[in-house]
Amino acid sequence: MAEGPSLRARAFAILARRDHGRVELGRKLARHADEADDIPALLDDLERSGYLSDERVAEQIARRHAGRHGPLRVARDLEARGVRAADIETVVSAAREAEPAQALQVLRRRFPEPPEDATSYARQGRYLANRGFSPEVIRRVLRVGSEPED
Repeated sequence: MAEGPSLRARAFAILARRDHGRVELGRKLARHADEADDIPALLDDLERSGYLSDERVAEQIARRHAGRHGPLRVARDLEARGVRAADIETVVSAAREAEPAQALQVLRRRFPEPPEDATSYARQGRYLANRGFSPEVIRRVLRVGSEPED
């Protein structure tokens, strides 16, 4: 390994800034490791010690997206960070329960009035789709206009 902090010290420095998932931290450490065998052992040790947790990362990202983005966007962000599928499913299923109310809240913040014609309907639908809401919820929220159906 080149001169500088050990791999373990680098891992703690990275984790001190914010939580990372196993894959994400492994990618960052790979640049500094001489042998690839060092990284999995270090990541296993960090997980056993509780310093590294995909579940915790998934919950934090879901909280950060709450009120602004839908479950599809949360899942996409978690997949990009390499979070395990089981942890993604747990967080996304919880977000789906509040999706209609959240979609209406996000929509009304940007568009205070319900769509008047097909053009505004399409514009508002695209806005919600880009925010990560499912097509079914988008149709339901735009159709109802003021209150989501539960």
